[in-house]
Amino acid sequence: MNIEDSLEPQNIEKRWQSLKQTITKTAAKTLRHKNNTARKDRITTKIVNLIEERRKYKNLNSTEGQKIYRALRNLIIRKSKEAKEKYLEENCRRREGAYKMVKKFFGQYKPRSEGIEDNNGKMLWEQKDIAKRWKEYLEILYEGETLKEIESNEEEEYEKDPVMREEFDKALKNLKNKKAAGIDGIQVELWKEAGEEVKNRLFQIIRDIYATGEMPEDYIKSIIIPIPKKAAAKKCEEFRTISLLSHASKILAKIIFQRIESKIEQSLTEDQFGFRKNRGMREAILALRIIIQKRIRKNKQTFIAFVDIEKAFDNVNWKLMFNMMTRVGIKHADRKLLYKLYKDELAVIKIQDNVEEAKINKGVRQGCTLSPIIFNAYIQKAIEKIKEDTYSNQLTLTYNQLIYGQIQLLQFIRLVAI
Repeated sequence: MNIEDSLEPQNIEKRWQSLKQTITKTAAKTLRHKNNTARKDRITTKIVNLIEERRKYKNLNSTEGQKIYRALRNLIIRKSKEAKEKYLEENCRRREGAYKMVKKFFGQYKPRSEGIEDNNGKMLWEQKDIAKRWKEYLEILYEGETLKEIESNEEEEYEKDPVMREEFDKALKNLKNKKAAGIDGIQVELWKEAGEEVKNRLFQIIRDIYATGEMPEDYIKSIIIPIPKKAAAKKCEEFRTISLLSHASKILAKIIFQRIESKIEQSLTEDQFGFRKNRGMREAILALRIIIQKRIRKNKQTFIAFVDIEKAFDNVNWKLMFNMMTRVGIKHADRKLLYKLYKDELAVIKIQDNVEEAKINKGVRQGCTLSPIIFNAYIQKAIEKIKEDTYSNQLTLTYNQLIYGQIQLLQFIRLVAI
């Protein structure tokens, strides 16, 4: 194959579609579909033997035979109850098995058939109208300045750093199993268990995507799944939306993550505890407790305001976000890929057989590996501005004309303790 031809955008799309069809068809032919028919796994060998023994006395008309039959029947009922209790206890101890047990004993989830309200409060019942309403809602929710309007004209010369096979293998290995498939319908386990030839083809595609900045449509599309926040939800606002991304696109995102994580980490201050290694909510609470305890020992009053930034992830301004990426030193090659992921991002809404696509123009990509660290760096700029205004103007906290000290901040993702 000519290397120049392999780098053509349309060629990348064709190669991806060919690989997708290959792995999908092969999986359909070789993998057995899981039998979801309910089976009584709790029935032990001992109970089966008792049932066989009972069958011998079922048709006996003698008094002794009927007596033995009733005794065996009662024993089977008793042993079955004990086995069921033991079976449920063992399975419910497993965190991953608990949800499966709920589905097994209480039935599979059935799609909601209720309608949804439009923007004027009118109920919509047709599936086609509901899909259009979701498209309208999402485009209003994520309405913002398009990247075409803010695209930079600068032509940066940069040294291309090709994707190495070790990076690809590490990214694929680190993907979590048992996660729903994206728009391509390919489970992550299929990529992990695929042969070396399939992995090589996927690696070559991702390598060329990184070199050109062009990528398949499946990589920029996400399936939107609405989950009601409360019973009898009728408005779009009363649903929580989750996004399902293609697992192949997650491999690319993992590779970019490995390359930009250190630069973003260097830009963060010590008071940010969210989405960072060896830090979390427990460490943030501990830090706050230590601060309070020290001030109590010194007999100083402490005032704390907790701020929760509403819809913080959904309201990230893309222009400011890409300015932030340049400021923290993310390479042009990585920014080019991120630019492509965001500029053409589409949310796919499926309501039974009706499909709608909504254009996204703000917010970080939901479900993407890169979103947490990008959001951290983005909000860091806002925190720096707050600190600059408070410290440069020497703002202090006063109460009843008494000065209690300077304002300090403690951050956990979108939660800020002032």
